[in-house]
Amino acid sequence: MDQIDMKTLLLLGLGPQFAAKPAEERINWIIGRNILYRRLEIQIANTFARSFDKVYLLTYEDQEYAKQFAACVAASVEVLFRPRGIPLVAYGPLAPLIHRRQFRAASVCETLELRGAITALLCKLLYGTRIVVRQGYQISEVIKTTQTSGSRPLRSRIHWLLMTAYELIVCHVADAVTVASQVHRNNLTGKFRVSASKVFLVPNWVDTNLFKPAPKIRKEKGRIAFVGRLHYVKNVLALVEAVRMIPEAKLYLIGDGPMRNLLEQRLREYKINNVLLAGRIPHERLPFELQKSEIFVLPSLTEGGSPRALLEAMACALPPIGSDIEGINPIIAEGITGLLCDGSPASIRKAITCLLSDRNLRVKIGSNARGLIEKTYALKKVLEAEARILDSIM
Repeated sequence: MDQIDMKTLLLLGLGPQFAAKPAEERINWIIGRNILYRRLEIQIANTFARSFDKVYLLTYEDQEYAKQFAACVAASVEVLFRPRGIPLVAYGPLAPLIHRRQFRAASVCETLELRGAITALLCKLLYGTRIVVRQGYQISEVIKTTQTSGSRPLRSRIHWLLMTAYELIVCHVADAVTVASQVHRNNLTGKFRVSASKVFLVPNWVDTNLFKPAPKIRKEKGRIAFVGRLHYVKNVLALVEAVRMIPEAKLYLIGDGPMRNLLEQRLREYKINNVLLAGRIPHERLPFELQKSEIFVLPSLTEGGSPRALLEAMACALPPIGSDIEGINPIIAEGITGLLCDGSPASIRKAITCLLSDRNLRVKIGSNARGLIEKTYALKKVLEAEARILDSIM
């Protein structure tokens, strides 16, 4: 097959914020026992390898990491690594020159995250490559909503303005943009005035091989799981208040964030002994923590898109309770794939009590939730949809 006739994809992988993690954590991510084949980039590369003649995967890691990664992907996938001596911050802008042969050969370039779009923009500028940008969540909106009311320091304001300008430029220059929710799509086509014809709705994905039901794992009676950042937008104080009035419940708050100290103080002050601050846990251990639970609760005040924590819990056939807000209510159908609440302690408590008191309802909703994930949010199905989008713009 002639080079010009080849369907070639340039895939821009996880960004420098991941590569900057401790070496041991990075190596565990790629060679950890029994989780190697489940890792996100490996699955993405292998899935796209079935739709393209050649896939170039750009990684911010070094040559040794690339060798380990290459052993796990299809022969048609070539891993482009960061040469020794190139700083992380400089690698993204320099990559189109360092790997000029591969960048020039690409029929289409896709980013796995918006932060990698600078490299994609340079690829388009230098080589005329068509680019697709994935926006799992709108960074500017997250920055705006994660500032407490009445507290908008100058630094945060500047950060928001810069990210808004960045998103605006990227989304207008890109040949296609994929977003995870209709809310995102409406923001881009409305506020940012991006052409609706190039904004595609592709939901966040879930690794259904990692996050799955585990009938052999015994459920802990009354155990409730929350996974997320301990921030006011996640409404964790209302959740704690709801659970402290249900003595038969035990809430595990999995995650960390700026509200941890306040939560510790609240637990001591009110002598709440049925709430545990579990902190951060390795992602590969998260399915086990969910599988031991009877209920998952996400009472957020706002969400930027389809929350991955919610999808992962549902993939484990865990019946969810979520706020009746954009980003959550398109996923949870009341009484079918979960229960909705208004975010108040009373409403959260009512939904928790309803599920804890009815095992058959928990089983039914959990089964429906898993079915929805397999049908709509499974990694393979989402990537197949993305592959069709990539093919359509070449």
